[in-house]
Amino acid sequence: MLKLRMSDNPHSAALDQFVSRRLAANSMMGGLRFAVTAGVYLVVYPFMLHSLGPSQFGLWALLCIPSQYIALGDLGISSALIKLVSESHPHKDNLRLSQLAGAGVLIFTIVGGTLTGMTFLWQNGILDWLRIQPVFLSDARVLLLGMAAVIWLTLLGNVYVALLSGLHRMDLAHVVQMCNAVLNALGIVFALTWHLGLTGLLLSSALTAVVTWFLAVFLVRRIARVRWMILPRISWSATRSLVSFGVYMYAAALSALLMEPSIKILLSRYGSLELVSFFEIASRVVTQVRSFFNNIMHPLLPASSLLMLDTTRIRDLFTRSMRLLWLTAIPVFVTLSILAAPLMRVWLGRSVPLAQGALSILAFGWLLNILTLPAYFLVQGMNHPRSAMWCSVIQGAICVGGSYLLIPRVGFYGAIGSEAAGLFVAAAYIFWRFTLLCPVHSRDIFSNSTVRALGLPVLFGGALWGISHSPAAHFMWAWILTMSAVCVLYLKLLYRRASEGFTSIEVLRGYLPIESRDVKMIQGMMS
Repeated sequence: MLKLRMSDNPHSAALDQFVSRRLAANSMMGGLRFAVTAGVYLVVYPFMLHSLGPSQFGLWALLCIPSQYIALGDLGISSALIKLVSESHPHKDNLRLSQLAGAGVLIFTIVGGTLTGMTFLWQNGILDWLRIQPVFLSDARVLLLGMAAVIWLTLLGNVYVALLSGLHRMDLAHVVQMCNAVLNALGIVFALTWHLGLTGLLLSSALTAVVTWFLAVFLVRRIARVRWMILPRISWSATRSLVSFGVYMYAAALSALLMEPSIKILLSRYGSLELVSFFEIASRVVTQVRSFFNNIMHPLLPASSLLMLDTTRIRDLFTRSMRLLWLTAIPVFVTLSILAAPLMRVWLGRSVPLAQGALSILAFGWLLNILTLPAYFLVQGMNHPRSAMWCSVIQGAICVGGSYLLIPRVGFYGAIGSEAAGLFVAAAYIFWRFTLLCPVHSRDIFSNSTVRALGLPVLFGGALWGISHSPAAHFMWAWILTMSAVCVLYLKLLYRRASEGFTSIEVLRGYLPIESRDVKMIQGMMS
């Protein structure tokens, strides 16, 4: 198993061991969360598309956009909570924990209520601007106002989900999110089976948000051993701390949310709701797969916050994470891109050319985004949220500006190209910023095998393309066996002990938890 660099100091060694084990447990549970939520979407999305039809499904995707902007009421507070809570060890400062929770609840109560009220006052203007057809106006109004309230409830629940993550129990935060996905999916199936339409979907989301909120409160009380409930004590100093860090992450969230909602709006104005549906399907596939790697990499934020002054350990975290992504993310997204057409046919039961083409292009763009996730989270943990902010601002600006210019002229693929360009430039920026803060070279990541690390993905993609155009592609079992053999060969050749000093299996084992005695370890370390 790969281990972080250990010091001769027992305190330092215990800290390294704690970070390594919590990172492994949190990452593994993040992978499980992806499996659950991806399974939910694979089943629910085709069911919704067939039950609602392309127009109502497009309306549902479009009308969630204003509610996504209401989610900006987060103001980056969730990331700030994770950062500030994780800087201290668990069970040592429950007063500070209570104050941070109270500050988060206060901010979300004020901002969420304000944004929901503004949505109520401006509902007619929003619907007119979106050019909703008269036949859909009634459903659109209910969905717009209802989702505003649902997002408000979700924000309040996110305070406690963020506290779990900051307490280095992101595994439990993932459990909460898995429960959210499953409950919402069951509600969607029930609502559409009983022909409750978009109103039923809205009620399902509201009930799920409330249950998730109380589950997160219960788990925080058990883990942190605190007595406060939904309304903990309020501290103005804690509120200022959250806002001062969160403002940068707020700008990052704003820029990120500008991407897909802007594309949907422009496609609706210059195209049709059907184009919105095709984009939603392709984008949802690739972002759902991205969430798997985001879940695995997100524990880097609390881990690096605990180690933020130690660049050596930060570099170890980075190289360890990059090796895992090179081993797993590249083959997954190359497969999505090259085999987009057959995968879409299997999932939807029919060919959707526009969605297939969009998936092929976006898979490469989001792969670059994923390969820079470690840098994105680590700069935040090192107390440089401004770099993360500019990364998202660059990404959103290129996407929105390009879509505005190209969609009226080029059409659907103008939107896809703009998003891919934004992802590429933003990835280059955040990697450059991280290397300035914590210098690292390719040989640190891949030892002496840079040529193999860059060449094998190209060969892997070529092999997939050849298999997809070979006679074996017409025989399912032969196709599956050949594909499996290519994947195994990639995993076998990428890392070899003779050159790197470790193998692919050892890289994977580094993200599997060995023990779960973390609380006792920390208590002994701090005593």
